Amino acid sequence: MKVKFFSFFLILFAVCVLPLFCGGASEPVLVNTETIDPARAGSVSVVYGADDIELFQGDGEALIVKEYMSKDSPDYYARVNSGTPDITIEQGRRPLGSFRSRIEVTLPRSYTGELRIRSQSGSIRSGAVLGLSTIRLETSSGKIQIDEARAGSLEITSSSGGISAGNLSANTITISSSSGKIRCDTAAGTFRAETQSGSLSFGNLRGAVSLETSSGVVQVDSLEGSFTARSSSGAIRCAVSKPLGNIGMETSSGKIQLSLPETTAFQFNAETSSGAIQTPFSDKLAVPFNDRKSAQGFINGAENSGGTFSVNIKTSSGSITVGWL
Repeated sequence: MKVKFFSFFLILFAVCVLPLFCGGASEPVLVNTETIDPARAGSVSVVYGADDIELFQGDGEALIVKEYMSKDSPDYYARVNSGTPDITIEQGRRPLGSFRSRIEVTLPRSYTGELRIRSQSGSIRSGAVLGLSTIRLETSSGKIQIDEARAGSLEITSSSGGISAGNLSANTITISSSSGKIRCDTAAGTFRAETQSGSLSFGNLRGAVSLETSSGVVQVDSLEGSFTARSSSGAIRCAVSKPLGNIGMETSSGKIQLSLPETTAFQFNAETSSGAIQTPFSDKLAVPFNDRKSAQGFINGAENSGGTFSVNIKTSSGSITVGWL
């Protein structure tokens, strides 16, 4: 009798319980659509757990949330609070076992308030989102990709995951990742990017720029503005096509390369504990030798220019190279 009961229990476990944890989830399908009027809203907040979120901007007047899931239940649908002045959209309950889901959020172009998108452990993918006062994209463990954004302020944060962006424009732009690469094609505004572990790679930047990584290479192809960059372990390379303020570059271990327009007037200071300093204006420096460990000087008549900016470069272990564009 005991054997029969035990056998029945095993069969029941295999049929009812194991599929919850071992079965593969099917492809998510559209199960729920929420249509919300954001006309009087000052902010929109979208918060999910492990769901991938896609963000779009549409021509309609409604805020639309579409939920795609591999299993369907009204309990899983979004919980929407559309009270004035804030709209909050939060995930519903999630089942045990295998489950797949993704979310599509479409904002009307007429909406100009604040937007916050957060996924705890999913990715965030955004198309062009223009004309908002504030955009915040956050994920604790997942990638963030954004094609284009224009806003008063822009914040992109990933605790563990890479961040890639196309064209960004805002009064203030902040991008941070605790562990992951950061890449951006173009950006305009007061710009700050930092990662604890990963490279920083940028195309064209315009504005006051500050970049920092604890471990990784910093690369800027073209810059118009002021520039500050720090890397605890990694090279720093920057081409400043139009300098509009002070330039500071520092790394504990790595090479530093800076390119400037040949007619630029500036005060130059460079120091390396282990490595050479090479410039095309060595005759203007206090100690004009290629193997020197420090160098200072006024370049292109900077000593007679009241509005001259400074270039300060320091590396504890690595060479310093300055050249003309």
